[in-house]
Amino acid sequence: MANSSVSEFKLVPFKENELFSILGIIDCSPQKIHVGFLVEGPLKDLIIPKMSIKPQKKDKLWEQTCFEIFLSEKSADKYFELNFSPSRDWAIYSFDDYRELGASGRLKTFNAPEIAMETSKHELKIEILLDNPTGLAKKDLDIGITAVLQEKNLEKTFWALTHLSAEPDFHKRDTFVL
Repeated sequence: MANSSVSEFKLVPFKENELFSILGIIDCSPQKIHVGFLVEGPLKDLIIPKMSIKPQKKDKLWEQTCFEIFLSEKSADKYFELNFSPSRDWAIYSFDDYRELGASGRLKTFNAPEIAMETSKHELKIEILLDNPTGLAKKDLDIGITAVLQEKNLEKTFWALTHLSAEPDFHKRDTFVL
């Protein structure tokens, strides 16, 4: 992508987790965002949603294994939450302030992202290409990147660039550190 900025990231678990690691890369221009996640570990221990034949907008993706991006213009209260499932279902939300869903709420006119998934015994790769809902370059954005992994025992682990609260909270602006 022309005029873009690429960053690598490593997510950290809220509670210690020696089984998995999550690495990734994000490339962001005013028009498009490309993000890739790599989960390494024993995938047999994870619940990975099955691929949807017709991916669609879907709420509550965070109740299962999913990947998320939070975008906000620097120093602005308003932000976007973008959710992506290995099933290729997705959602995008607009917030006016901390956990305060905006008037447009769940954006209905957003183009469906392209989501590709590959798995092997110990790797889950997710590649996502989507329109940038902010229209801003990475240098003008605060970005949070997160994930939820649901294990076969139904326990969930919460991953982010950083955790600054007593409980996992992906919406806290001081965790948008990319």
